[in-house]
Amino acid sequence: MKVITTILLILIVSLSKAQLKIKDPSTNADVLPAYYVQVTPGSATQSFDFEIHNDYSTSKTIKVKRYILQQSIGQDVYYCFGSNCYTANSNPVFIPNQNVTISAGGMLPNGAGTYGLKTDFDDNSVLGTSVVRYTMYDLNNVSDSVSFVVTYDVAAIGIKKNEELSFKLNFCSPNPATNFVTIPYELKQNVTNAKIVLHNILGNKVKELEINDLKGNAHLELSQLEEGVYFYSLQINQKLFSTKKLIIER
Repeated sequence: MKVITTILLILIVSLSKAQLKIKDPSTNADVLPAYYVQVTPGSATQSFDFEIHNDYSTSKTIKVKRYILQQSIGQDVYYCFGSNCYTANSNPVFIPNQNVTISAGGMLPNGAGTYGLKTDFDDNSVLGTSVVRYTMYDLNNVSDSVSFVVTYDVAAIGIKKNEELSFKLNFCSPNPATNFVTIPYELKQNVTNAKIVLHNILGNKVKELEINDLKGNAHLELSQLEEGVYFYSLQINQKLFSTKKLIIER
């Protein structure tokens, strides 16, 4: 079975004070991305391995949470963290009991038996899109976190999907924000049921704004929200096509 995998890496700006990091061991670079992965049906398991680093001068106890933003029925997402691997779980939010303490300046390497973070996806020959977010956070300070989103798009060979080209979701301003934020967007064609949605770091939807124009600026009022890390997305017909990071500071 021929496998076609295309990865579009979009860097997400991180908190400058954060010293909990996810790194790509092949480049030794900080990894705070959103991935787009195009997969042909019946492909082998799509796996990504990462190292988790603690650059603080004190030990940190961390957890890794998985949140399914969108899932095609029949496709499976699952992961390994620390010494354990977790089977596919259809619950939108999965937070295992396991936590891992990393010593000051220490790390969790990638690899069987000593997983940092290993993310897996099986399409099971089902066409469709699944979107999953992984968040690593300090158990004693949940605002100290690192998140990334992976979009798995399963399409038959020879069918070029252009959905991701039918919109443009720009970076918001200001970011960090205090009470208001503006999110520029552009839709390339007429669509129905388009919204800008905002999720907190736990994956809960906290704001949504319906879009009625093909091009414009979405204005979100943030004064009732707590400080921290949030994610805003463009949602069309209940499908999420883009996710970017927003920080609220006061």
